[in-house]
This record gives sequence, C-alpha cells and structure tokens, in this order.
Amino acid sequence: AEHPGARIVHVVRDPRAVVASLARMPWATSSHGLNAFFAAQQVKAVGRFAASGGDVCTVRLEDLVADPEPALRRVLAFLGEDWDPAVLDHPAHGGGDDLPPFPWFSDAARPVGTPGAAPRPTGLSAAWVRSIERTAAWTLREHGYERDTTIGEPSAAARLAAHAADAPEVAASVARGARAAALGLRREPPPPDEALAAVCSVNPAAWAHYPGFTLPPVPPVAP
Repeated sequence: AEHPGARIVHVVRDPRAVVASLARMPWATSSHGLNAFFAAQQVKAVGRFAASGGDVCTVRLEDLVADPEPALRRVLAFLGEDWDPAVLDHPAHGGGDDLPPFPWFSDAARPVGTPGAAPRPTGLSAAWVRSIERTAAWTLREHGYERDTTIGEPSAAARLAAHAADAPEVAASVARGARAAALGLRREPPPPDEALAAVCSVNPAAWAHYPGFTLPPVPPVAP
C-alpha cells in the first residue's frame, strides 16, 4: 500500500532447505517448527500480494543456481533493464565492503551458479522433513517442489518426539525474540552494541557454526 507501483522480485527456496539453513543463523529462531511457520507465511504473503494485482517476479533459488542466465534475464526484463552479461560475474563489479561483515553473508560474494544452495535439506530428521512439508504445503504446490521420496515415513511416536523436543526451543525463541523486540520500544534507542548483542542472542546455538568469529565493533555514530 505504501509503494503501489513497486515491482517485487521474490526469490523462493525449497522450504526444507530454508529451515535447515535458518538453524545456522544467529538471528533466526532455534525452533524448526517456528522457522517453518514463519517461512511459509512469508511466501504466502507474497502470493496474496501477487493475487491482488501486485507486480511480482518469482525466481526459484535452485533454478538461479543451476542456470543463472535465463533466470537473471527474466528478472532484468521484469525490471525494465537491458541485459548486461556483467550480472553473471557480480563479484568482479561490486565493492568488497558493501555487505555487513558477518560470515553468513559470504555466499553473496560468490559467482552466480556456484554450488551451495542445495535443494535437499541437511541435518533434518524424517519427522521434521514431513512436518515442514505439511506446514509449507502451499509453497511446495505453488512453486513446484516435490514431496521428498528419498525418506521413509516416520512413526507417530517419532513425529511426536520431534515436536516435544522442539517445544522448549519455541518457548526460548519467543522469550529471546521478545527481549530483542523490547529494545525497540524504549523511549531512548539502546546503545548499538546492546542492540546488536540482543539480536544475536536469539539463536545462540547457531554460533557453533562460526568458530572463531566475534562480532565486529560497532562503528561510532556521528551526533
């Protein structure tokens, strides 16, 4: 509503891979169930916007990685831009300091088409794969993702155990997220280092994937 003429480029990814990836992100929740729900709702929201007449170009990440040029040609045409082969080699044309200095942004500096956005999830049990498929059924159907046929059917006990184990993560994630959000409700903005630390405490277990990394110092803010 604020930008009625906006053209939206929407990149979607296999929701099972999305949940597996979010588990490694310090700013995401530590709950597979919550991450699956939030990701599914985001894709549905874009779908509703498109159905209401919004201008949306949807690109599957897997298609972009497998064959970048057709996907990027479609995006540029949608945006009304001429084709430029330089988009296939963006690391050669961008600055080295245009992204935050966090390790999870490093893939953005790789050439388009570099393997790394695997369509298959990693580190998810069969119970979670099936649960994510149910939660994200609309995403799978609308964007052409197939049900995983490489796994067996988890038992009811396995599904129950997965969600029971996730329940404390749901509670902890909600509490951490609430503390981080509360900083934004203060009358006076919190110090930058306090705000950054609060955001990065949402999923503390994820930091195990980035050994040796420490948060960079907060740059001074001009008065």
